[in-house]
This record gives sequence, structure tokens and C-alpha cells, in this order.
Amino acid sequence: MTTTLVGPVTARWFLFGKHEGDAAELLAKAVEDNGVGGAVAAAAGGLGKAGAHAVCDEVGRTADRLLDLDLGDVLVAAWRKHSALVAAGQRTAAAPGTEELVELATHKVTSTHRPYVDVLVDGIEVATVELELQLSFLVKGMLGVVRAGRLVALRTGSCELSASLSCKGVKVASRKATLDLPATVRLGAGLTLAPAPG
Repeated sequence: MTTTLVGPVTARWFLFGKHEGDAAELLAKAVEDNGVGGAVAAAAGGLGKAGAHAVCDEVGRTADRLLDLDLGDVLVAAWRKHSALVAAGQRTAAAPGTEELVELATHKVTSTHRPYVDVLVDGIEVATVELELQLSFLVKGMLGVVRAGRLVALRTGSCELSASLSCKGVKVASRKATLDLPATVRLGAGLTLAPAPG
């Protein structure tokens, strides 16, 4: 299935779609259903059912904050290091008023984020619950517009995106989809690729 993008896309929207408002609750339930709360309770020794449920709720809230991640920001950060874009940035910074179109050949961008929740009982750490968000973008048919040393827009293209969220090594949410990018994506003031001369 192909989805056409019309605005900013968060990891939460991509993984949970129309249920994104309930993501924290869905994540807490997924964590609990996968036995994370029970494992933490056992490690804590006598944490109890209510304590295990509280841990799952906190892990769900932490994961939900992680899912605020703007997927466009992840791609733009990777493009800042793209050698063809940087070279175009240097040329346009040195020649004011010029513009270059840079073909971004089919390329893959991966990003992994690993926050965690420390579980404390009476001020003593008894367990750590690790989260992992993995993102993989396969970008095809895109042009970068570079002006005055800055990437100012992207034209056409599509992106095959896969994302997964795991808790203590157990996958709690995942999705793969092809995203059609709008004809032109403007990047506001642009992303600096090369400093202005002098």
C-alpha cells in the first residue's frame, strides 16, 4: 500500500496511524502482554501486580515520547552528510544567486534509538527496561534543491519505510509501507550544507 504524505510524519503516526492518540496506552498494554512487567516484578523481588502495572505504564509513556520523533528530521540529518549535497552547498555558497539540483540516487538511511527506563524501589535500582526504535528508509527518485549553501527543497520521489519498536528485545509494534512524497517539500530557511563565504 502507498501512502501520500501531506505534512510532518512522526514515528507514532507511522506505527499507530488513526490510533496514534492512544499510543501510550497501547504501548503499555503491549509491554504488559509481552511479560515485561512480570519480568521486572520478578527482578525487583516483591514489586507486586500494581507495581508491575505501574512499570508498564511508565515504559509506555517513555516509548510514546520517543515516538514524537519527526521522521523527516531523521532523513534531513542524514542528508547533511551527503557528499554531493555538501559539494553543491559549497559551490552555491561561493556563487550567490545560483541554484543546483542534486539527484539523490536510490539510497538507504537507517537510524536506531535506544532510551531506557530505570526501575527504582526505595531509591535502589532493581531493573532497567530498554526500548529500541529502528527506522529504515529506502529513498528513490528524489532531487535536492540547493541555494546559497543550503538545501532548501526536495522534489518528487518515494520512500520505502520500515519501523519497529521493541521493549527488552520483544517487538511491540512494527510497520512497512511505501510513502509517496509531495511534488515539492520546502524546508523553510533550509538546511545549512556549507557556510557563506567570508
